[in-house]
Amino acid sequence: MTKPTCQTIRVHNRLHRPIVNQPVSYGVPWPQGVVRGPDQLMLTDEDGHKRPFGCRVLNTWPDGSVQWSLVEYLLDLPPSGTVAVRLQTGKATAHLPARPVTATADARGSSIGNGLVAISFSAVAGQLLERWQVEGRDLVLPDGLDIWFEDSAGAKFSARDGKRRVTIEHANALRAILRIDGQHGAADGRQSLDYFLRLELWAGRRDVILTHCFRNRDRSVPGLELRSFQIEVRTAAEKDAARCFTANTLTRHYLPRCLRIPEDPQIIASDTVDLPHYAATHQAWQSGAVMVVD
Repeated sequence: MTKPTCQTIRVHNRLHRPIVNQPVSYGVPWPQGVVRGPDQLMLTDEDGHKRPFGCRVLNTWPDGSVQWSLVEYLLDLPPSGTVAVRLQTGKATAHLPARPVTATADARGSSIGNGLVAISFSAVAGQLLERWQVEGRDLVLPDGLDIWFEDSAGAKFSARDGKRRVTIEHANALRAILRIDGQHGAADGRQSLDYFLRLELWAGRRDVILTHCFRNRDRSVPGLELRSFQIEVRTAAEKDAARCFTANTLTRHYLPRCLRIPEDPQIIASDTVDLPHYAATHQAWQSGAVMVVD
């Protein structure tokens, strides 16, 4: 049986509206002995034209050949349409996107950028975010991002003051991921509640995917008792400016819609939707009740 040297990836747009520069990250398997490394692969469109892509090996066969590869590329999709690309063996040539992603790391911290967005995080305690700019202008104020919580005694623990390690988790011309692993620190030097923060940036795009996760390694069941937990982002917009948001899939009809909010927005996790009467209906929280993090 002939081993395939070409894999076809088809992406279908389920929305009846065009999607431009859509990131695609997809795992592709290979038979043993066919591909020896990412430098032996190229990505082409349906007309045979080479396309920019990133690729790395996820797993290998016993003989060292590629078993699974991760391919990443950007795609324009017509309304309710399907677009196919082909990942195939061949003479790979450097074919970069218009605004490729770059990533750097050293003992002081890590940075990612693509010519539109520039983000730097510090590994030095006392400062977390060094820079978050879009087209040369501050989007978030320097040191304007923090993740912090108050324990049951009212002590504040901040990611800005905690120990951490800042690294580049993944990087190629199409996509880069900046990752922070650390603990929250208190003014008296105590450390608590492990967390990681990931920022994912694609070529030619201004948006950033931010993922935050925390894990209690400090205390077994019943866990830590916290009064509050907050992620704070201070933007460079004027205080009286209207904040603009784009909801790309609003309602069950997946409608794109722009929202304007003439104040600093707060996203609140609560056990009730009746926020205007929250204080009156949740007296227990005002008298010192806590939430438990397992």
